[in-house]
Amino acid sequence: MEDESSETLGDAEEDNKDSGWITVTKRRSEVRKASRAAGAGTPALKMNAQEPTSGRHSYRDVKKNLIRGSKMLPLPCEETKVVVRPRGGLCISKSGASVVAEAIWSLAGLGLEERNTDTMCPNHLQNIMVISTSSQENVKRHVSVEAITVAGQRHEVSAYVAAPQATCKGVLHGIPLSDDPRAIDRKNVNARNSLALGAKRIKNTGVIVALFDGYKVPNYVSYGGTLIKCTLYRKQVDVCYACG
Repeated sequence: MEDESSETLGDAEEDNKDSGWITVTKRRSEVRKASRAAGAGTPALKMNAQEPTSGRHSYRDVKKNLIRGSKMLPLPCEETKVVVRPRGGLCISKSGASVVAEAIWSLAGLGLEERNTDTMCPNHLQNIMVISTSSQENVKRHVSVEAITVAGQRHEVSAYVAAPQATCKGVLHGIPLSDDPRAIDRKNVNARNSLALGAKRIKNTGVIVALFDGYKVPNYVSYGGTLIKCTLYRKQVDVCYACG
């Protein structure tokens, strides 16, 4: 039975200046192979419908609009996705997706031949560029980009590896500050947490975000042998429910 409680937090990927979920894509394929061999299926999470709020637009309407506007062209599921979010007022739709893409590739040091494994797709609603690639070397180069130059003006960007499709995140509290990223990952990804794919700390706090295969977050997670309560991670979306 999944945990119905949840927590709304900022984007952990953008808050942390690390490479994101780089090892997760490969690790998930290994987990799924083991699950198929054992005859286990991936559980699905049934979410309760949200009650509409007062105002011109209900929560459900706003959510539908966000989902509809966030949809992108289908990208290969097995490839790693890198999200690049411009800062400093740079608008991708006004500047041109190809212009922004060239600026990203230029700062990443990727020529025409090296970018053959890349597919860059804009999401105009979220004002981000999503890079799908099968090259781990290209992934490392993309996440190292901290600023791009468009029309002679420098703009800072936030680049991170996104969690793969068909995964969910859980929040764990009370994690020792002495645990480094390697220890956090090792204590979370173990035989007792069969669907765990990875974990990362939120800034310099005792809170970590754990990634699981499928759409079900467990009630408790064995963290280094200690059972810790796990709640569903919900990303905070700043939007006006009155105007959508």
